[in-house]
Amino acid sequence: MKQFFTTKRICRAGIIAALYVAFTYAFGAIAYEGYFEIRPAEALTILPLFFPEAVPALYIGCMLANLGSPYLVYDVFIGSLATLLAGLCTYFVGKFIRNHIARVAVGGLFPVLFNAFCIPLIIVFLCKTMAAETAAASYWFFVGSLAATEALWVYVLGVPLYFFVYKMRKKGISAFLDGRQKAKGAGGRAYRVNSVKNANKKRRPNAATSHNAPRAAPVGGGARRFLIKTYKIFSKTNLVNGTSSMKSAGRKTTWLNLAY
Repeated sequence: MKQFFTTKRICRAGIIAALYVAFTYAFGAIAYEGYFEIRPAEALTILPLFFPEAVPALYIGCMLANLGSPYLVYDVFIGSLATLLAGLCTYFVGKFIRNHIARVAVGGLFPVLFNAFCIPLIIVFLCKTMAAETAAASYWFFVGSLAATEALWVYVLGVPLYFFVYKMRKKGISAFLDGRQKAKGAGGRAYRVNSVKNANKKRRPNAATSHNAPRAAPVGGGARRFLIKTYKIFSKTNLVNGTSSMKSAGRKTTWLNLAY
């Protein structure tokens, strides 16, 4: 839980919530119009595909934005709950689907469906706003109109937003990455840069603790000529076959290595 609520994620959640509120209030009353809801802030509902903190951020942002709704009490709680449920479903789509086209298509479907079927319940049955002669006809009218406008914001604006965020993450822009990630590779996989990566690295053998003792440093001048001459004498007499056992050192030393 401590790793989830990092400083970067909390800041990013605050920015997402603030953007949702700002983009909603910027359009005034038409952002709450039941017939054709002009709310471009719904494009942000695509962000849970990347960021888990976007789910509570969108919920809080929607609650604050709906304070200006004519359906105040119902819209603040029920309308925001629809955004929360849609965000959770979108987040799990991002966890299990890797293909970009499928992620956007399926992930963006939940904000459209939840808003299209839940918000008309508030408008028609709780606030008694009719668009036709019967409640049932009015409900399905609002379902169709909200589904069309929601799909417009989620797919027309949300899809470019999705690929923009993906491009920034692939480039390794810190604001779009978590603390344990770096730039994504061509396959879209994020590589961890925490201590686990360092622990998995192969350790190089330490020269001081290696079983193979280091070779002696080359010598030159008279000492070199003396070693070569001694080696030739020993070779002729077959006392050693190229090596001499040095018990005092506890290892074998090659005469030619000493010479060269």
